[in-house]
Amino acid sequence: MGQISEQLLKDCIKALCKELTGASLTTVIQDFNGNNHNVLVGIKSKELPRGIGFNLDSNGNMVVIGDGYGSYGTWEKYSTLGQNYAKAFKVLQNVKNKNPHATARMQVREKAVEMEIAY
Repeated sequence: MGQISEQLLKDCIKALCKELTGASLTTVIQDFNGNNHNVLVGIKSKELPRGIGFNLDSNGNMVVIGDGYGSYGTWEKYSTLGQNYAKAFKVLQNVKNKNPHATARMQVREKAVEMEIAY
């Protein structure tokens, strides 16, 4: 996927969270033992109470962290969707750099993200 900015990561995870029923944003997730871990942005839900976190490494690449024990299916889904949203937001950012009036509509479809761009 390549480098992304902190703001782009926060924006895409915030948009994803709005699509997930009952999900909320967080900056602290827990591991199986209840230890807290600070993240740039994360998501918690009834299905994933310990949460999943999204950070950036020193090169600006997204890193997904968390403990999916007992909720691995949901953890994997949120992980994949977070990565797909970041890719879609990066595409949209590139499009808007060339055409500032472009708009987009995105929807979650299981683990996929559909994006429609209008100029």
